[in-house]
Order: sequence, then structure tokens, then C-alpha cells
Amino acid sequence: MEKSVLNTVLNRISQLIFGENINLKLINPLTSCTLLLLFATLTFTSCTEAEPGPAGPIGQTGIRGEKGDTGEKGETGSANVTSFTFSKISFTNAGKVFELPALTAEILEKGLVVAYIRVSGGATWYPLPYEYFGSKINILSMAPGQITLSINYTGDGVDFRFVLIPGTTNVVMRSMSAAIDLTNYSAVKEYYNLPD
Repeated sequence: MEKSVLNTVLNRISQLIFGENINLKLINPLTSCTLLLLFATLTFTSCTEAEPGPAGPIGQTGIRGEKGDTGEKGETGSANVTSFTFSKISFTNAGKVFELPALTAEILEKGLVVAYIRVSGGATWYPLPYEYFGSKINILSMAPGQITLSINYTGDGVDFRFVLIPGTTNVVMRSMSAAIDLTNYSAVKEYYNLPD
């Protein structure tokens, strides 16, 4: 490095470190190099990123905001939709009566009852009315607390499931619309969030 460039750099370093120019004639070249190295070391080591400190204390709770606008009225929910399963049922061609205390006059008047059948332990539920090679099962009548099935054969080892959907005519119409296939128990179960 040329002596004039070195002198300029060392003068600048001395101004930064000491706040004034130093007489470079009094400094030997080894001291000049040491000052240059010291400056470079301080410059590069002072630029390292520090570890983050601990989190500060939690601030005070702010002032409560103004009350918001009233939202639109939502659709009627399905929280009261229930299902009842009767497992391993035997029956004759005289029919079968099921006691269902949850079946109220209001459900019969304003709601909907959907019935399904499967072989006990089977995976697929079939909607009523059900017909298989001339064997028929259908809902004959419903009254508060009771459903009577019409059956034209004798059998056993059959599961029946009844889904009770209370509500207004709007709820029933919405259930019967394209939003849900009432003949598919899996769709009904998912739509109304029913347990297995």
C-alpha cells in the first residue's frame, strides 16, 4: 500500500478512535499496521447480531370497544336432530312396533322422521320403504312415542335406525331439498353431524 494512502486511512482511523489527527511521523509502520488491524477488528466484530432479550412485561388491558352491529339471523340449526338404533331385531309378518319416547307430536306435525334398515353389523343402511325380492318393510303408522312397521315376512338379525328431525316446515323442506339425499344415511349422518 502506498504511504500516502496508508497515511490517509490512518488519519481517518485516528479521527474516529481518538477524535483528532495524530502525527503519523511519530508512528512506526508496525504501529500503523496494528492500528489498521485494530480498526478492522472493531468494525467487523461490532456488527454481530445480539441474542434477543427476555420478553417484556404484559401490558395493561385496553379499553373495551364499542358494541358491534347485530348480525343477520342464521338458519335453523340441527342441534336437536337425533337418531335411534335398534339392533338385532327379530320380527314376523305381523309387523313390528318400536317405542320411541323422543318422537313427539311436534316432530310428527312439523318435523320429519326418516327410517333405515341393515343386516346387523353391516355397513350399508337402506332407506324405508325397503323391498328385496318381494320382501317388504315400510312405515305403517307413527304416533307420539311410537313407530309401527309393516313387514310381509319373518326375519331376525336386522338393525333399524330412525332419525328424528324436529323443526318448522322450512327445516323439513331444506332437508328434502338437493342439499341432502335422505335415502343415503351417510349423507344424513354427515349433514346433521350424527354419531355412529
